[in-house]
Amino acid sequence: LFETTERGNRIDQQKQKIAYVIAITGCDNDYKMVIDAPAVLAESIRQVPSSYDYELIAFVHPDHVKCARHLPKFGYKVLQRKLGFDPNTLKSPLNFLIEAKECCGGSIEYLKFESMTLTNFSVVIQLDTDMIILKSFDPLINAILTGNATDLPIVSYPNAIPHPESKHLQQGMAKGNPSPSNKSFDLIFVRDYVQMTAGMEPYRMPIQGGFLVLRPSLARYRHLMEVVLPQSNYWREHGGWQKLGYGNYFSGAQVQGFLSYVYGEIYPTRGLELAKKGHDKDEICLFRHPQTSECRNCRAVDLSEIQSYHFVGQGKPWGCGRKMSEIYQTWFRLRKQLEESRGWIAPTEGEYLPNITFGYCNQSRSKGYHPMLETIIRSSSIK
Repeated sequence: LFETTERGNRIDQQKQKIAYVIAITGCDNDYKMVIDAPAVLAESIRQVPSSYDYELIAFVHPDHVKCARHLPKFGYKVLQRKLGFDPNTLKSPLNFLIEAKECCGGSIEYLKFESMTLTNFSVVIQLDTDMIILKSFDPLINAILTGNATDLPIVSYPNAIPHPESKHLQQGMAKGNPSPSNKSFDLIFVRDYVQMTAGMEPYRMPIQGGFLVLRPSLARYRHLMEVVLPQSNYWREHGGWQKLGYGNYFSGAQVQGFLSYVYGEIYPTRGLELAKKGHDKDEICLFRHPQTSECRNCRAVDLSEIQSYHFVGQGKPWGCGRKMSEIYQTWFRLRKQLEESRGWIAPTEGEYLPNITFGYCNQSRSKGYHPMLETIIRSSSIK
């Protein structure tokens, strides 16, 4: 299996291996985020055709090993990892630790950077568990492998120039930064424009930490964990990271704020931003990029156009909400197909929006949801 690109680069797809990676940062009630969500994500990946061989990887902190104990049943290889840095040794540890507690497992969310260490894979796709894949990621993988992103809807190429007040070169923080080249990008990402505020430059907006397509690199990982993080200050009220306007928003101390700082200042030519199909609030154009002419409500985009979906802002499927669209039906269908393929005894008694939830919701709100753990126990498939 070979693919020939416009530049004449050939990819031997049989020799390339891809990792789809999740990070387990803690347990929730009924284990929905660490059983139901990753199980359905894995099923969605399996159902989407790809020319590449892949593995499912789950990073888990040693303090939360119990949260990942069911994941091997869904094809995940579980790897225990500690953080690559000690939060207490940062320049502003108190500010960082307080701000990082806002959501997403706190500072343990930095476990996502362990994806950079998976150098036995050609490309790593870091995803949040509350996502599903609807179309092949092969075009994104091809772009990373060949350095050819001309077929992708790129917002900025290269990403951005450093802040004029940046002192990283003088501080030596950019030491080891690879030479900029249009062929040498190592991250494809999207931004979270919901958090945009008046006057904020687009390249300082948070990078969505739940969708990262990257080329692993131990050198880059060590540079970030051992040089950049220890030498960086974080104060949200004073402009975020290094007071340069990165991360002065909700969860700015965590991965999405830090990544926007890194790929805006440290590696400004090595990240490519994908244009999204729409934005995350009804009938509101939060941002119209100068390189794009459209601003569409993402929930009005036809499902056939969507490559992946992240259940943020509008409620999780297991919340059995009052407004559940076709994409929720897709999630519940994937769960049903997964359980049926394993011969599990799936519930059928749920009467709340049965044409969407397939019997998994008996009433509105999360108390009406039938957790997969109960199905597993009832089916006696996992002791």
